[in-house]
Amino acid sequence: MKDRGIDGKRKAWVWAACFCGAVFALLAAQTCFAADISTASSVRFNIVCAKCHEGECSGRLSFDLGRAAAESHIERYAGKVSPLTRQELYKLLEYMKRECRYYPFDAAVPANRKREAGTLQKLYDEAEHAYFIPLGKLSPGSYRIDLCFDREAGVSAELISSRFEIEDFSGVKVTGAVASIAFRVKSEGEYYIRMLVIRPALLRYLEVVPLH
Repeated sequence: MKDRGIDGKRKAWVWAACFCGAVFALLAAQTCFAADISTASSVRFNIVCAKCHEGECSGRLSFDLGRAAAESHIERYAGKVSPLTRQELYKLLEYMKRECRYYPFDAAVPANRKREAGTLQKLYDEAEHAYFIPLGKLSPGSYRIDLCFDREAGVSAELISSRFEIEDFSGVKVTGAVASIAFRVKSEGEYYIRMLVIRPALLRYLEVVPLH
């Protein structure tokens, strides 16, 4: 006579192995997907192309584009880019319209929420003189973003939540190449800053500071 306890354990092990295999396969697929598109294309898309689709995802706007119209849309807003970049931008457009979130590009947020020149350069689009920087998951509360540039600059910024709620900070005051942006988070989630450097300068340092 079979031991039902052993049979039950065997089934549980098989189920757990299948579940873990499925999870690992999903994580591997996400990793491959994230590695499939360059950080440069992701940053450019989020600076130049994403604004209309943020509105579409949040319900502020509604429209649909076919492939030909989408490619024309990309060329009009992103300018003359290589065929590979155009293909990546189209993939990013498809992803955003399908998932209603930003593509998970390679820009891990440091545990201390401090970024320096080397990593910030990867999040900069030279043609637009602009940055798109993930700030990570923030809990409700007050925060300050400290910025330091390599020279005095003019800055306009947007704080964006994962639900595409946007807070505008135009005309950020920069004194002696240093600036701060204070903001309040109402709902926990991932946050991003899109920043246009009006008088071109390079960002050397960024830190997100919780205020108590």
